[in-house]
Amino acid sequence: MNKRDFIVGACTTVAAGAGQAGPSIKPVATGRLARRPDLLANPGLAQWQRYAGDRFLSPQAGRQLVLRAVEQRHADLPGEQFTLMFTSDRADVAWRGGFTTLAHKSSGQQLPLFLQDAGPDVAGNSLWRAEFSRLA
Repeated sequence: MNKRDFIVGACTTVAAGAGQAGPSIKPVATGRLARRPDLLANPGLAQWQRYAGDRFLSPQAGRQLVLRAVEQRHADLPGEQFTLMFTSDRADVAWRGGFTTLAHKSSGQQLPLFLQDAGPDVAGNSLWRAEFSRLA
């Protein structure tokens, strides 16, 4: 078979199947590419753990915050008790915590959260803590 016959035959096959529904191929997103859960709809421990290491913007704090840790507390009690630890690039003397609206940097999700000043870390960065206690 020569090249011309091969190309014409391939084009005819493609054109003949153009109107038919073929198998639906959908990429499977895993790891960091997977769609993140909605934190407003279900702000549980497992959902927050998927955001560990992500950046959030806080207009009240005037900077980016990075979710450094999601720590479970009192696993033996009913419900969920956990702590979120955020850090920012430098110690903040102007804002000492309170209610803020966090906006997830890549997904744009916005949620209100109460952050407490947890002092500076060893590198001099600000630490912020949010406590969750959810009944089952």
